[in-house]
Amino acid sequence: MPYPSLATVKRLFAVSGNCCAFPGCDAPLIDAPSGKVVGRICHIAGSNGPRHDPQQSAKQRHGYENLLLLCSPHHDVIDADVDKYTVDVLRLMKARHEHATENTGLTTDQARAFLNIVKESSVNRVVASLNQSGGQVAHTITNIVHTSGTSLRESDIKPSGRRTAALDDLWQYMLAALDATLRATVNLGPCKHDVHRQSFDTLAGVPFPEMKSGSELDGWSSFQNDYLHVMAFPHFGNAANTAINELAHCGARARLFVSATVLQAVNEVVGMMREAVAQARDAKTSEDRWRHLFGCVHRIECKVVPFEHLIKNEMCDGG
Repeated sequence: MPYPSLATVKRLFAVSGNCCAFPGCDAPLIDAPSGKVVGRICHIAGSNGPRHDPQQSAKQRHGYENLLLLCSPHHDVIDADVDKYTVDVLRLMKARHEHATENTGLTTDQARAFLNIVKESSVNRVVASLNQSGGQVAHTITNIVHTSGTSLRESDIKPSGRRTAALDDLWQYMLAALDATLRATVNLGPCKHDVHRQSFDTLAGVPFPEMKSGSELDGWSSFQNDYLHVMAFPHFGNAANTAINELAHCGARARLFVSATVLQAVNEVVGMMREAVAQARDAKTSEDRWRHLFGCVHRIECKVVPFEHLIKNEMCDGG
């Protein structure tokens, strides 16, 4: 089994929502107007290199559990940084991204197109450390092809490119941490309507969800409290803390390339997110606690929008 099967590729696409699995990225895998395949297949554990698993069979290597779909730039970013994108990180990325979707069927021809990209790129690739398809490393190098594997040295990357990549990473991790925080807080709360709030709601200016009235909250509390705080919150709370820690670590790694203003903004949001998740653990059935928690999350949202503008300005300014 040298490559994934057509059935596996179709299954991957069905749970991807035609969207890159990288946190915060909404790039399509299939270009809507043309129907052209623009995504890439990424192996979580490769056949050699730092993510090599010697116990893994070819069937397991090319099986559904070991694959995720990415846009071309983020495929190359992951391919080039094996220290950052470990097997555990990629598995978590896959678990957070995939969900059942409707009307996202992949034709046989499109599935074959995904596989053709893997087959063709395995001959000539820029970064070969993972035995994956490789390609141009986003924001760093362009139009370089080698007929054999090469390693990417830090000295090969221009400071301006590393700065841009650091800013882009911060924004992607910010969105992932915000989504995880929302899932562990307001998305578990007694909203007036069923609400599943995501980061793009914040950026689009969607009104903040409203609490139910006190009488409705009483009924909701007795019915759902055990489930939310015994079963649901530990799962979503742990996932949120992991995502928030990843954002904090990303900020620490970026300290040599981005401004103090950006780092201060990251640290402020990290602190607010941690506080919100901690409060959600104790909110339980108290309406006052829920309202206070909603206020904390709303303040986080109000910080993320100017943070986006700050990131954009820093990218435009260069440096």
